[in-house]
Amino acid sequence: MQTKTIRFQRIEVENLSLKDGGNLKVFYSDGKDRMLTYPCKFLTPEDDASKILLQVKNAVKSQNSSVLSDNPLDCFVNILIEDDDGAEEKISNFIRGVKEKIHRVKYSRMASGYLDALNSLKGQKMQF
Repeated sequence: MQTKTIRFQRIEVENLSLKDGGNLKVFYSDGKDRMLTYPCKFLTPEDDASKILLQVKNAVKSQNSSVLSDNPLDCFVNILIEDDDGAEEKISNFIRGVKEKIHRVKYSRMASGYLDALNSLKGQKMQF
């Protein structure tokens, strides 16, 4: 049985559309630096955060499970996340913040600065 520890590094907003949501790039490390792209609608931050954690866990399991081994325990991978509750809360707060900024930009009545606000949303990131 293998044990892998996941450490989240950062999250970035990519390909943002005010109507359709966008993609989140999730950078993490499990001994190697890896990246996962998650399509996000920015509707329910808590659900999106838990789905991101689940996708990262599944990706690490699929990359590290060894089916062609003599030991039957080698196909099992134990996943540990550094600061598990804190990571999910940070991801949720980041998604909630992006959602609020999208709402402010979407319903802003000022034409000046609209494109600047939209571009600042596209490049928004969070470090862990």
